[in-house]
Amino acid sequence: MYEGTKDVTKEFVPQIKGYGEGKFIIGHEIVGTVEEIGSEVKNPTYKVGSRVIIVTSIGCRKNGCRACKEGNYNMCKNNRPIGYYYPGGFAEYILIQDAAVKQGAIIPVPENSTVSDEHLAMVEPLSCVINGQNYLNIKEGEYVTVVGAGPIGLMHSLLAKTKGAKVILAEYSSARLTTAKEFGFDHYIATKDTDFVQAVLDLTHKEGTDVGIVACSVNKVAEDLLITMAMKGRLSFFAGFPKENSILKLDGNI
Repeated sequence: MYEGTKDVTKEFVPQIKGYGEGKFIIGHEIVGTVEEIGSEVKNPTYKVGSRVIIVTSIGCRKNGCRACKEGNYNMCKNNRPIGYYYPGGFAEYILIQDAAVKQGAIIPVPENSTVSDEHLAMVEPLSCVINGQNYLNIKEGEYVTVVGAGPIGLMHSLLAKTKGAKVILAEYSSARLTTAKEFGFDHYIATKDTDFVQAVLDLTHKEGTDVGIVACSVNKVAEDLLITMAMKGRLSFFAGFPKENSILKLDGNI
């Protein structure tokens, strides 16, 4: 079993509720090897010994659920994800729930694949990034400003570069910014000691950024990025915000 990681704080872990009332192992970016297949699993596309990737969003699959009916299990209002509701991937063995099996959550890795487990664990977050950018319609030559140089922010930046965009990556942490510079993006902004809004406007010749992606959970960053948007710009709030401070200030005349 191999599991990728995101930033999970000590304050967050005890708040997990569901199966086991939070007393279970987390982890939702999972790749592993099939050890056993239940007798009621019909026509599996994998076998014992197969390497598989697990889709961790489990929908309710009820007849009246529009999201599940459309196959959007991650949008189900009663979604019970592995690693949050059911025990997750930081374990030697995990049981994939019946509902997950029925919705096709077990994806076999091609037998001739030489991709490492470490890289396969990135399929889950990368697929989220790809899905998010599908809504942004990034074009060659456009400015794409990503705020947050963690794993998700770096994935967004790299994907935008493959589309020919001019990437501006902003980050508060000097250590993360130093690491991010190894990827060779077009521009970097150290938000710790720089006027972020002015920096973006200067880099875009006062036109603003065509696409903005918030990849960190800081309200002020999202508010500032909105100010920097160009005409017909597209903005993605890819990160969630703290429940106790999730309201953003919006200038209705912007």
